[in-house]
Amino acid sequence: MSAARLSKNRENGKQKKRSRPKIKPRFYLILAIILIGILTSPLLWHLSRITRAQSDFDFDSVATEIAWVDQHAPILNRWASFRDAKLWLRLNQGPREGLKQELALYQDDRHRLWLFQLLLQEGSNMEAEGVMAEFSSETTKALAQGLMALAIKDFRYAQGLLQALTGLSEKEETIRNLALAQAHLSLHEPEQAKPELRAALKAEPQNPAARMLEFNLSLAQGEWTRALELSAELDHDLSPTPIYLVQKGLLQLRQGTLDQDIITNLGSLPQGKSYANYLEGIKRLNQGRLGEGKTSLELALALGLPGQLRADAESALKQTNDRLRAEDTLKALVSDNGI
Repeated sequence: MSAARLSKNRENGKQKKRSRPKIKPRFYLILAIILIGILTSPLLWHLSRITRAQSDFDFDSVATEIAWVDQHAPILNRWASFRDAKLWLRLNQGPREGLKQELALYQDDRHRLWLFQLLLQEGSNMEAEGVMAEFSSETTKALAQGLMALAIKDFRYAQGLLQALTGLSEKEETIRNLALAQAHLSLHEPEQAKPELRAALKAEPQNPAARMLEFNLSLAQGEWTRALELSAELDHDLSPTPIYLVQKGLLQLRQGTLDQDIITNLGSLPQGKSYANYLEGIKRLNQGRLGEGKTSLELALALGLPGQLRADAESALKQTNDRLRAEDTLKALVSDNGI
């Protein structure tokens, strides 16, 4: 082969090489983004549903979405926001075993406030004081002081602290609104409680704590129909407490009925038997079964009732004893009224 032909073949080869289109790196980047989007879109959808459900205090939906992520993408347990969603759900719905220890591992004020509220709910005021001393924000610490005063029933002091408090985050401001509304209600100031409750409901309309306060406000103002409506709504979202079940029971007794499920639920709660006997006692008194009512009230007092319920039970028991003595006197007078 001549040198000229070899040179021509080399030239043709170079032209063929130059004619092949090059795939730019940008193409691979776009392709990778598309593939990642396809793979992660279901995951992102479920995570966004968790966020929306938290905003709506939709505990069932949060639990469902967490279960899906745990099953299909357990690696997200390393993601702080997802772990927080789990803690938030346990804080509101349980189970609470080990929750204090987990929250105590965090060093930020938001988690400290969760721990502080949990301790107050459990009546662990001494532990709560220790957590309160660790807040780095003075405004958050002042909010905690107001919540502590409310927990120990120093309502006037709590009211003063909470009214003067400014500079809180949005979530903390809602907590302040709710706490201040509760302080007003405890001081028999329902009108002053209304603007605080309205502010809380505007910020978080589905917050069970705000709706529970709305229920209490309706009771304080004698709005029985509204209270019954709110009670029906709360039953779905609220983990029942003895006091709430007693409130619901007394509201029903005012209507002339008492759902036996309330008595059953009270009996299953810690120290709930005293509350159940209190309701049974009031029910039997209303039915004119004075002796049975007296026995139930005495048992309720022996098992232990708090504050106002104890005072009411003691008052009802005194009136019952007076009525029973009057009946005995009436019966005795029959023999003296002979012909």
